[in-house]
Amino acid sequence: MARARLGTLLLAFLALLLSACNTLQSLLPQPKPFEAQVVGESDQTVAPGETATYTLRLSFREGAGPVTLRVALADPCAKGTSSCPGWDTSRYPGVEHPRGTFTLTPSAPEVSLTFQVAADALPQGPFKYEVVLTGEDASGKAVEEVVPLYLKVLNPGERSGMEAWNFWRSYLSFSPVREDPEWSFWAWLHSRYMAMNYPNSLPHDEDLSQPFASPEGQQAGRKGNEWGNLTQNLHLPHTPHKPSPPPPGGPRPRAWSSRRMTCTTSSGKRTRAAPSLASRQLPFPSIPTQWASR
Repeated sequence: MARARLGTLLLAFLALLLSACNTLQSLLPQPKPFEAQVVGESDQTVAPGETATYTLRLSFREGAGPVTLRVALADPCAKGTSSCPGWDTSRYPGVEHPRGTFTLTPSAPEVSLTFQVAADALPQGPFKYEVVLTGEDASGKAVEEVVPLYLKVLNPGERSGMEAWNFWRSYLSFSPVREDPEWSFWAWLHSRYMAMNYPNSLPHDEDLSQPFASPEGQQAGRKGNEWGNLTQNLHLPHTPHKPSPPPPGGPRPRAWSSRRMTCTTSSGKRTRAAPSLASRQLPFPSIPTQWASR
């Protein structure tokens, strides 16, 4: 009789132990049910009237379920973390991004996302988008992953800031560098802040209580180089010879007019922002050359 009772107690203990193990297992972190990667470049430059296509591919773990995908703006104005009166928070100026949701499965793990740039879009950026992927792990808990995409608008024939930067690095026998698109996006945020709040000056900081201010733009302002009242432009031809560098205090490859926020490109074209009209989607030049990686 005693042996039978002992056996019953052992069985009950084992059942409780197994239940506790299962509960503990469900509380432990579960492996991600999927991994996402961008096929090709995650930062692209396109001309007005063209399209940019990004391809995203998922790698699913065995037994993983479907994943939903949506594209969102990473702009603090769209996220509601910055006050942006009069700004269209549903899209970046001149660009239409994919809307709605997409579903990816182990049998259909890839999707192409097309961004349409308007023919009259002004050169600026890069704009940052977030591809939000949502699925479930083995315990049924929601899992989310965010993949950044960057898009810059540049007129045909114009040279980007990084091309100009690497031109001068090559002139000085330095190796080329690559643009950090995240810092360039922060620089665009700071440019917008300056145009909306300080059209006649170039502050190296942001007051976070003001419209269009953001911590990201503030960091860009504190680390960036900006020039004002430079009315001339240095034209740098794409030739193999090395032209003489500009004299000290002379014109620079890019010039910003502090009065109307003018960015002069190497091709001589200018992009102006009328900062008094906050309701317009204005062109804001990026400052990519301060933030680059080898």
